[in-house]
Amino acid sequence: MMVYFGGSRGHRSSRRCARGLSIVGAAYAEAGRFDEATTAARRAVELAEEGNAAELADEIRARLALYESGQAYREQP
Repeated sequence: MMVYFGGSRGHRSSRRCARGLSIVGAAYAEAGRFDEATTAARRAVELAEEGNAAELADEIRARLALYESGQAYREQP
């Protein structure tokens, strides 16, 4: 799987890309590909911050901590 998210096109676009890239990171982590998950999550945090989405950036940082410790993110039912 190869994913590229280039420069942002505004705050709204940055937030959407951050959310999408966060999902990609979760998929990588679920597949045990924690290096890619970490890279995706870090970029997602940057995009969320560019889009002034502090709450989203915080959520992604929490997932990033999981990936860095070798754990996948799973939502609780």
